[in-house]
Amino acid sequence: MVEEENKSILLIVDDESSVLRAVSRMLAKYADEILTADSHIEAEAVLESHEITHILCDHWFGRGLPLGIDLAAKWKRLYPRLKKVVVLTGVDIEGLSPCPLVDAVLPKTTETQKLISTLGLTKKC
Repeated sequence: MVEEENKSILLIVDDESSVLRAVSRMLAKYADEILTADSHIEAEAVLESHEITHILCDHWFGRGLPLGIDLAAKWKRLYPRLKKVVVLTGVDIEGLSPCPLVDAVLPKTTETQKLISTLGLTKKC
C-alpha cells in the first residue's frame, strides 16, 4: 500500500478524448491513480474533489477559452499540494510567455521518458 504522502495522483486535462486515452495508457505505470478531464471546468471539479498531486494540461482548448498555461498557473496557486504542473502544446513554445508557477511547457512531441521525468513520476511496481 502506498503511503498517502508518496501517492501520485495525476490529472490529465485535454479536450481531445483520444489524447486523454493515449496519455493515460502511456503513463499508467507511473502514477498511483490517473484522472482525466476534457475541459477546464471538469478539471476544477476534479481538483476540488480529489487530492491531485500532478497535472498534465493541454495549452489550447479553443477560441474564447482559457489557455492551459494560465489555467496551470492558477491551479498551482490555488492548490499548493500540487507537486508538478506541466503544460503540453502543439504551438511553438518559444512564443509562450514564461510562467514561474508552471513547472514546464513541453511540445506535444516530447518523448515519453522526458515527460515522465519532467512530471517527477517514477515507475510503480
